[in-house]
Amino acid sequence: MTKTMKVAMERSNIRADQVEYVNAHATGTLQGDAQEAIAVAKTYGLEMPISSLKAHFGHSMAACGVIELIATLKMMESGILIATRNLEEVAPECAGAFHLQKNLKRNITTAISNNFAFGGINASFLLKKV
Repeated sequence: MTKTMKVAMERSNIRADQVEYVNAHATGTLQGDAQEAIAVAKTYGLEMPISSLKAHFGHSMAACGVIELIATLKMMESGILIATRNLEEVAPECAGAFHLQKNLKRNITTAISNNFAFGGINASFLLKKV
């Protein structure tokens, strides 16, 4: 996961300190979510806003990447980062990032949207307003 995010930044010529939000793949499994939270904290630090949209509309399998990419673009456009729905308590295993539990009004210009699938088919899309 860390390598995938770093490759996206390298290919986009963007530094980690320029990324302002992470749209997590986060399927709601303790192992997968914990590993992604650790990877995000390792890559971007402890104050990186992160949320997942799957609790809003479910896991749409192959379509989730494009749906969440569009949603991330809309968050960037509106200046509102959508919190993870029903996230009342962050599991200790997922500590290490700023998990959004309430929508956050913030104008951002650079975000990354993660998709980590079965069998190691991983993608991180880096988005930047120009």
